[in-house]
Amino acid sequence: MVDLNYPTNEGLMGKTSYFFYMELVIISPEGELLKEKAERVTLPGSMGAFSVLKSHAPLVSTLEKGEIIYIQNKKEKNYDIEGGVAIVEKDIVRVMVE
Repeated sequence: MVDLNYPTNEGLMGKTSYFFYMELVIISPEGELLKEKAERVTLPGSMGAFSVLKSHAPLVSTLEKGEIIYIQNKKEKNYDIEGGVAIVEKDIVRVMVE
């Protein structure tokens, strides 16, 4: 039987391991708005929402008005945007917004 539970980030001795994490950075013309570690990031792409996990292939996408949803320590967090551009590379998700 396959275990469908999302993998945990608990390392040795109960300490958090960053093996599953990537970095989410949201930037506006005024500066950095958010910089967090995330296990998964879901973005409101122009052609539909899509999710990014660690080691995702590089990509560039335009974003529509909507919600960035990211998972951190098994908890869902949200950040509303009016649109923008996302760039994914080397375990970093950069979102440029206005």
